[in-house]
Amino acid sequence: MKKRLALILLFVSFPMAAYTFDFSVQYYVPTLFGISSGPAATITRFQNNDSESRFLIPFEVKVAALSFHDFTLSGNAITSFFIEDDIFSSFNLSVGASLFYNRGNAAKMSGLFISLYPLYEYPLFAFGKEPGLTWKMAADIGYSLVLFNLLQLNIFSRYMFIWRGEEFGIAPDVGITIGVHLPRRTQR
Repeated sequence: MKKRLALILLFVSFPMAAYTFDFSVQYYVPTLFGISSGPAATITRFQNNDSESRFLIPFEVKVAALSFHDFTLSGNAITSFFIEDDIFSSFNLSVGASLFYNRGNAAKMSGLFISLYPLYEYPLFAFGKEPGLTWKMAADIGYSLVLFNLLQLNIFSRYMFIWRGEEFGIAPDVGITIGVHLPRRTQR
């Protein structure tokens, strides 16, 4: 399973080979509650591992996969580094898709959007630690703005759905991503 996820990560993280599509690379600024990015992970991520400090650093790649009328569907991958007690703790992967409503916008991946990440913060490399959660997924609603056909800003509200055994919880967060938008290359 981990080998398949690593192959997916490689395929999605290096979209230069598929540069016939619009794509963006974004950094998550620490969010309002610090859950999606930053210092306030609500619970420890691993069993039998209690830490004093936690910090999550995520980066996201979005690739426009399909456009129709005023809508664009993108494939998304978030890679994140989780740090506990100032020590690298895990390398995580999230995979999902976004639907953009870009009416009146020149950039395909701009305007209102909704995103769904059925695989969220899955630890690919955790150095022998066992995840403390059974499963996590996330959903976003937000607005994306592309400036100068290069700079991309997203404002989003994220809802994380968390399962631990038979327990279920929802953790909301609000944040901003900033990154580079690269429109597809045109053929000469």
